[in-house]
Amino acid sequence: MKTILKTLLTTVVLSTATLTGASAATFDATSVTTNGNAHSFWFAGNPFGASAYWQFEGGAGTLEVDNNTATLSGSIVQNNATQNKFDVNVSFNLAAGPSSAGIKCGAFGNNAYCNNVADGTTTVAASLFDGWSHYTFGSATLEGVSGVVDGLDLALSDRTGRAIGQLGWGASDKRGKSDGFSDWFNWTVTNNDSGLRLTSTSGSGDINVFIAPIPLPAGGVLLLSGLFGLGAMSRRRKT
Repeated sequence: MKTILKTLLTTVVLSTATLTGASAATFDATSVTTNGNAHSFWFAGNPFGASAYWQFEGGAGTLEVDNNTATLSGSIVQNNATQNKFDVNVSFNLAAGPSSAGIKCGAFGNNAYCNNVADGTTTVAASLFDGWSHYTFGSATLEGVSGVVDGLDLALSDRTGRAIGQLGWGASDKRGKSDGFSDWFNWTVTNNDSGLRLTSTSGSGDINVFIAPIPLPAGGVLLLSGLFGLGAMSRRRKT
């Protein structure tokens, strides 16, 4: 019984550490809003019709962060045409720091947020950016699975001359005061069986999301409570 309890408790603790620990964590990735448009992905020039703004289906994608990598996954649907859908499978590699282009901060007006002056609601300490993690693109694809983009596959890469990925408090590049992630990207068509006629086979865009830790499921909390209860009963029997 003692061995079983130890094994179960270890499994639960490791699962909890994966969700909330320092070395690995899993987050809900939700949309930001620009000019009234909720979005997680934005495509410059609106190359796929309907809207340049796309957001995660169901309200949230998943951002998994480990020691040296991060992975963004889920499905994004197009604003005003939710039948159009890409499956997202984007990985990032940890970088030593921001690129020579600095950090992504265009949403804060005259780079006020980046220059450590009032951004309209608060003054942000320069040390804030020291706590950010930065990432370059690894294997990164958007696979069209329904609507007009069904059969259209894109590869994403770092956008030349722009900031690389940034993760941390305020890093969503939007005024929301919370943890977030953002990045610029170039996209290139790797396959087009969609029938969609594109004016170009490449372009640019960006990613902007707020992130929040995914809590331990209620079942996990109950399991932990049950394990501790069993442990207490076992101790009482011994005495």
